[in-house]
Amino acid sequence: DYRLIDQDRGKLPLSLSAGGGFYRSHYFDDGLEELDYMIADPRLSLGHKTRFSGHDMAVDFGGFYRHAWLGDADYYDAWGVSALIAYAITPGIHARVVGEWTTTTFDETPAFPTYFGRDGDTWSATAALSAWALGNRVWLDAGYTYELEDASGIQLAYAQHRGFARTYIDLPARFRLGL
Repeated sequence: DYRLIDQDRGKLPLSLSAGGGFYRSHYFDDGLEELDYMIADPRLSLGHKTRFSGHDMAVDFGGFYRHAWLGDADYYDAWGVSALIAYAITPGIHARVVGEWTTTTFDETPAFPTYFGRDGDTWSATAALSAWALGNRVWLDAGYTYELEDASGIQLAYAQHRGFARTYIDLPARFRLGL
């Protein structure tokens, strides 16, 4: 991620952030050849920081676009919006709630033909706690997500619950490495 505009709270009321990622993994389909699965994920968000009950609070609204490939074929396109509220419990520990809506369009893929026509919407809500460590260079993040997919076509809708734990390391020039 890279923060496009970064300011002190007293200078500008809003911050604009642009970020993205490129992810690559591998699938094996019943012993057939290995398939590369790649996602490009650009994001843009507009945020505001204020104080509430003597603690820092942030509100952020954003949008994103994802394009995925499976092997040499296009896999899906997705775009969506998200809203975030973060609250500083103490200077080094923050709580946040994030809501997100995504709409996805799948392309016909020879490897997974049953996914074609599975277009639909996904709603999710996440609650998490984050803590800074080692002089604010390492960020520990843990939480819980509930996701509901309302897929059309041949795939039935589903709901899933999952917990997560992540670590991010801040690098020079405001870049962040996630593990």
